[in-house]
Amino acid sequence: HMGFYWYGRPDLHYHTGWYPYTRHVGRKDYSGEWLQLDLGKVSILTGLVTRGHGYYWYHAWVTAYQVRVSRDGSTWSEIECGRIFDGNHNRWSYKYNYFDQAVKARYVRIYPYYYHYWPAMRAAAVICEAKCHNSMLDYNFQRTFNSASGGPSLETPWGTSWWPRGGGYHWHRHQGLKLKASACVSNENKYSIVLRFRFDHVSHSRAVITSADWDSNGLFVHKGVLELRPSSLKCDEPIRRHYYYYVAITRSTNGEVTLYLNGAKCASSKPKSSGGYKLDKDEMRFFHGPHGQNSGGYVKTLKVFGKTLSESQVAKECDCKAPKYLDTSCDNDKTVVVSPAHKEYKASSFWYGGPMGSVGSYPKLNSYDAWYARRNNRRQWLQIDTGKKQAIQGVVTQGRRRHNQWVKLYKVSVSNDGTTWQNVDCGRLFDGNKDRNTRVRQLFSKPIQARYIRIHPMRWHHHISMRAGVIICETKCKDKQLDFQMEDFMSETGGPGLDAPWGPGQFIGQVVDKRKDYRGYDMGRRWGYSKEECDAACKSDARCKGYVLGLWNNAGCWLKYEMTTNRREHRWVDSYFNVNTMWYNYKAPTGYKFNRNAGLQLNEKSCIKKGDEYTIIIEARPEDEWGRRRVLGSGGWGDKGAYIVNRRFEMYPSASGLSCKDYRISRQFFYKFGITRTKKGEVKLYINGYECASGKPSYADGYKLDTEDIQFFHDSNRHFSTWGYIRRIQTWGEALNATSMANASGCALPNMNVDSCGDKGSLFKATVKDIDFSGVRHRHDYGTGYGQGWDLEQKGYWISAIDDILSQWMQVDLGEVRTVTGVTTRGGDNGHHCKVNSYIVRTSEDGKLWTEVECGRIFYTEWKGYHSSANENIEKLFDKPIAARFVRLYPVTWHHHICLRMQVNTCPKAEKKEEKKEEKSKKIAPLTTLSLKHYADHEEEHKEEHPYHQEIEHTLASDARAERQDALREYKDEQKRLEARDERRDERLRELEQGVETKKPETLTEEISRLV
Repeated sequence: HMGFYWYGRPDLHYHTGWYPYTRHVGRKDYSGEWLQLDLGKVSILTGLVTRGHGYYWYHAWVTAYQVRVSRDGSTWSEIECGRIFDGNHNRWSYKYNYFDQAVKARYVRIYPYYYHYWPAMRAAAVICEAKCHNSMLDYNFQRTFNSASGGPSLETPWGTSWWPRGGGYHWHRHQGLKLKASACVSNENKYSIVLRFRFDHVSHSRAVITSADWDSNGLFVHKGVLELRPSSLKCDEPIRRHYYYYVAITRSTNGEVTLYLNGAKCASSKPKSSGGYKLDKDEMRFFHGPHGQNSGGYVKTLKVFGKTLSESQVAKECDCKAPKYLDTSCDNDKTVVVSPAHKEYKASSFWYGGPMGSVGSYPKLNSYDAWYARRNNRRQWLQIDTGKKQAIQGVVTQGRRRHNQWVKLYKVSVSNDGTTWQNVDCGRLFDGNKDRNTRVRQLFSKPIQARYIRIHPMRWHHHISMRAGVIICETKCKDKQLDFQMEDFMSETGGPGLDAPWGPGQFIGQVVDKRKDYRGYDMGRRWGYSKEECDAACKSDARCKGYVLGLWNNAGCWLKYEMTTNRREHRWVDSYFNVNTMWYNYKAPTGYKFNRNAGLQLNEKSCIKKGDEYTIIIEARPEDEWGRRRVLGSGGWGDKGAYIVNRRFEMYPSASGLSCKDYRISRQFFYKFGITRTKKGEVKLYINGYECASGKPSYADGYKLDTEDIQFFHDSNRHFSTWGYIRRIQTWGEALNATSMANASGCALPNMNVDSCGDKGSLFKATVKDIDFSGVRHRHDYGTGYGQGWDLEQKGYWISAIDDILSQWMQVDLGEVRTVTGVTTRGGDNGHHCKVNSYIVRTSEDGKLWTEVECGRIFYTEWKGYHSSANENIEKLFDKPIAARFVRLYPVTWHHHICLRMQVNTCPKAEKKEEKKEEKSKKIAPLTTLSLKHYADHEEEHKEEHPYHQEIEHTLASDARAERQDALREYKDEQKRLEARDERRDERLRELEQGVETKKPETLTEEISRLV
């Protein structure tokens, strides 16, 4: 059939031809094989041109033929009474035959008369040139060099190539096209030329438009860039081989020449060389340059106008529907990168069928993997919803994290409604990635007002896989504050965004980790549970740290007593954290995970102008605690800054005097590291919102901040860096006070408006009624077995129902609000050798509202071996006394099991004064320590003279006297115990003094200070 590649392509310049089914030819009644041409309309026919079959294997051509014509396709007339015209002598040459007299016809039939091997041929009609319309020539290359608007035809003086099946015309290198446009274009001073073509080669110089009048100059693609030689007119967008481009050049009567690429204006000036590039009406050359500066390629459109087209007219001719561009760019080129939640992304296809946030569908920047398309073709796209109409400046792309797959080249389109789309910069091709994780930014020529954006991959490495974000204009920050909550790099209060110039990390959902499984640590499966039921089941169990929810029907969930970094990709489950637990606050691996020495950088100059006064809070979980690990640095600080130095948060160098010596930093725990600086140069350090160091250092210009270069967890020497997780970063352009720092860190301070008792206080003696536990092992009753521990000197102790971090507790009720100075703990006994190694303390005045001591400080007990550590009283005093009635201790780490003996250090109660004298005679004087001591010391010697003696003797009943005597005996027993303790202390001090040579000075000093 006609159009078949081998036998039905009679186009004159095609590389095969028409090959009839039979050799039935040479009949006077025209009953043999014939080939018909349709001219499209009735035209003046002057002759024919023929060629043999193009395929070299056949060697077939027509050596003679007859011609008949018709205007309607029904009534036919012979040309010159059936004249036999000479045909071809080979398969490649052109044979022109002109009629003695031109005829009007639309249809032309050629009847082979003689042939070589087979009556195969290619043919075309020769017609008279028609007048061009509106001084325009329009060549669409539909297997013809004629203009659709009339006028002269294109010529191929350097050789003719072939017509591709997809339309257009293909020319080989050193061929090209030639045009004589004088019959249509009269004014050489103004013109417009529009081309749509693609080059096979773009290296060196490749001619696009040249002319004899322009000498060796003209429009070239030089080293991949469109330029008008030798002028300065040049387009910045690169031209790539094997991609179609619209190229336009216009000239106005005042000599201004303008270049367009894909309908977008890219260069304009008034060149003086080559006669100002006036149009050579007699000889325009396309794709044929001097000295071999040519390239083969394909052309689909060539239009010549005898006028200067406007920008909008050029855009229309180039099929460019431009979106709404903004006249101005972002203020001072301040931009931020937005990578919204996975639900805001859409795609043309998914490798595993979706949805977003599942395996194969992680398109967020720095996400766990990437989005990868189902198929590799140029019909794929990735869409981002920015949430509202706003100024979009560009896009940022990454490859696939775990495989060598990325998009190398892409186009971008935008929309306001998600339905109607316009190409950015008229379909410009943007460079993509060259590796897996490097973030590549591409800015548009101007900001575009839009909501939705689509990225269309055009070239890729191995497979279409990518992660992407949008560049938008930076908004003004509120109240000189930046708040990064690490769902992305955007601040919740506006302003600049964070950057990761030393390598990307990944974001981990802080509530739900989509399509991730946390393996192991199962508490059991809940078959058929819904999400709400799983959530309720987890929150009702103190051990539950979260749950993994199956996404198939009636899958239920798995409750977890631990959710560590042992996470993996899983397309059929979601993981939810129990955010109401203390474990989540202290340990859950959520937020932004950064690699070693690949921290973050912030330029906050647009929000905070000066660095002489500031506040920074970093909520992070560092994974290295020993050595020197950088936390905060800034331009001009050099190697100085905030570090974790052997488990202590401090400013380097240590001579600055800023060190949180009493606070130990442990790996795999979250801390809120805070630093403030006043205009007067006073620097303070905070941990979890609690002040731990202050001073006026002179180093690094008093640690003034370079607001254009703030570095988090990065050091020029990777040995002084760490890896870990960041949940939040906050900065202010002022120095917050202690109360504001506590509030900003989420710390509710207890009532510390109490008078100190001047020392560590005394141990509160509790009874079984004053004690409560989260649970007791084997459910032993309070006061028996493992339900003891309120007396340090008793052998009984408390063992928790389960060994679980920060969910078990032991509570002491002081009976009333008292001044608490600390707690004293001791381990188990009876061969268990178990103890609590670290803990936090919470206090309350009413048993309902609880606050953490020193903003959640973790108190550590020293390890001195099994026996000494478990059986020694270890006292931990608070930084300041606290008013409280209830005191709870939450174990964080332990040895063997959570087992504990605990007493609370309190200040003595103040002596009560009776307001009414008549009631004083009816009541017993308060049994304070002072009155008991006085009574005991002088009971016999001053029995008759004691100020209380007569009152006691005459007002107390016998049972009251017995109660007072019991209290007195208890006091004496306590005095004996204290004397024994003092003797043991003095003996230990003597031993230490004798063993000075074998003890380290710092160890000796610490132990002596503790004993004293």
